[in-house]
Amino acid sequence: MNKRMKNGIRYKSLWLMLGLTVLISSGCGAGESGRNQGTEAGAKAEVMEPGAAGEEENRIGTIKIETDETGDDETGDGEAGNGGAGSGEAGAGVLGSGESAESKESGRQSKTSFRFADVEGREFYFSSGAGGWYEVLYIHGDGTFSGHFQDSDMGETGDGYPNGTLYYSEYTGTFTEPRQLDETTWTFQIDSIQYANQAGTEEVKDGTCYVYTDSYGLGEAKDLKLYLPGADIAGLPEEYRKWVGYYDPEKLEETKLPFYGLYNVNNQTGFSSYTYEQQNAYSQAWDRIKKAEEQEAKLQTKLQNAQTQLEMNQISGDIYGVWDDALNGVWKILKENLGQAVMESLTKDERAWITTKEKAVETAAAGVSGGSMEAMIRNMEAAKLTRDRVYVLVKYLSVN
Repeated sequence: MNKRMKNGIRYKSLWLMLGLTVLISSGCGAGESGRNQGTEAGAKAEVMEPGAAGEEENRIGTIKIETDETGDDETGDGEAGNGGAGSGEAGAGVLGSGESAESKESGRQSKTSFRFADVEGREFYFSSGAGGWYEVLYIHGDGTFSGHFQDSDMGETGDGYPNGTLYYSEYTGTFTEPRQLDETTWTFQIDSIQYANQAGTEEVKDGTCYVYTDSYGLGEAKDLKLYLPGADIAGLPEEYRKWVGYYDPEKLEETKLPFYGLYNVNNQTGFSSYTYEQQNAYSQAWDRIKKAEEQEAKLQTKLQNAQTQLEMNQISGDIYGVWDDALNGVWKILKENLGQAVMESLTKDERAWITTKEKAVETAAAGVSGGSMEAMIRNMEAAKLTRDRVYVLVKYLSVN
């Protein structure tokens, strides 16, 4: 990750804690010295070759639809892998007896073994806490991982990209075998990591400047530590605790970590994780929708209290991002649960809908083209149409 990008993110985090506001603005010109030049992140980094294995990739909006005959469509926002793409077989990445690493209700850690299959299906989340930037990581049962990072700056506009700038990273890789450090801590390293786009490159799509970068949460990683549920919160590194909301352990009602935590020691970045109960596909999709509704409600309140047009543009972009993520999440659930013939038909419908959406966004913004409100109008129209589309897509799960 480039210095300008990393510093911008750290400033955003400080803004949350200290009340400082940092506004970043620059162009989208190719070859700027401040752009990301790539970071090896302590591992073997390489870029996935486009068209590998004969796949014809098409990016439609923010959904990347692969039109190979297997029907393996995946979302372009890095949702692929949610719910576990790894084998999850017993013994994959196993050290110890293979029992569950979940803590008991009493808060005591019942055992000390860990395997990657224990966290398959969980979402590791790293963010500023304000919706401005975030990173999602999925660890699979065979020790592979996938994830994506994004940071939007709707105020960073220029010719051809009135909707602002999106810093984006999509990646896959493999971890080394985990090794136990103490009763509730395991460690491993990144064996390899591959990025979908070369860090430091950029392109303009759909009125947005995409600047491709490395992972923030896994950047410059040497040793990664995984904390088991039941770990003593007060005993965790202060740098990790601050990322997951435990600023002062003495003021906490709970003393034991209630989730699996991941800590990048070298970069001092920390992930929390969410545990999902077994649900049918329809319930999983609605859980995502409800989460998006809650996030939008909070952002709408912020939008109403915004003092400047720049703030409104930024928040409206975040609202659009919430529903764009929800769309990708529901799309992945559809892909995993619907038959190939249904998905092929639905993919054609999705292409047609995206074309219609883009035209509608252009029409909505026509009256304010070139003005300070253009980005907000575009974002809010795109958010509305995307939200409506999510409610349409989820119905396919109720009848299948």
